[in-house]
Amino acid sequence: MNLLTDHLLPARTPDGAIISCDLPGLLASYVDDGIVDLPFLRRHQEASWHCFLVQLAALALHRAGEADIPDSADVWRSLLRRLTADWPDDEPWRLVVDDVERPAFMQPPVLMGAGDPHKAPVDTADDPDVLVTSKNHGLKQGIGGDASAEVWIVALVMLQTCSGFLGSGNYGIARMNGGFATRPFVALQPQGGPGAHWQRDVSVLLKRRD
Repeated sequence: MNLLTDHLLPARTPDGAIISCDLPGLLASYVDDGIVDLPFLRRHQEASWHCFLVQLAALALHRAGEADIPDSADVWRSLLRRLTADWPDDEPWRLVVDDVERPAFMQPPVLMGAGDPHKAPVDTADDPDVLVTSKNHGLKQGIGGDASAEVWIVALVMLQTCSGFLGSGNYGIARMNGGFATRPFVALQPQGGPGAHWQRDVSVLLKRRD
């Protein structure tokens, strides 16, 4: 399951049709604001997913020295692969790899010789999601046992965008400002769909990079 080549991401077009995209195809569709919404996203996941797509696009364009946002899936595929040139088999873009010493999508490799640190399997896609309520009210966890690939993909994005302190030895991500802090998302959103919002923010990041 390779995000660069496999159509793992369902998206709704303005005429109501559901299409399936790979990640480069989704970015290309965003350029003409051709996507109304992504039906696999839950409400609390929308900001993190937007943040991921904006930062990814800005990093890829900056690394390539490009100022214009391309509307070609093939161009996006090439730009994204340049970010992970050390991995010609696209391991960082694969949802699953067989070797724990190799990276997978949003999953860092285990240091060579360190052994597999994973102590227990994650059985459902909503378990790694970071939205937790004290009594498990409102939005239940552990119910996504039959989740498809796109639900696992966004759960990994959520985990690597918003996770804080999860216990001894599990210190979350660098972008959180504290172990138990929240990470607010505030945005100026132009008229249009998620593509217009994405383009606006990518352009701002590129202009203010230095």
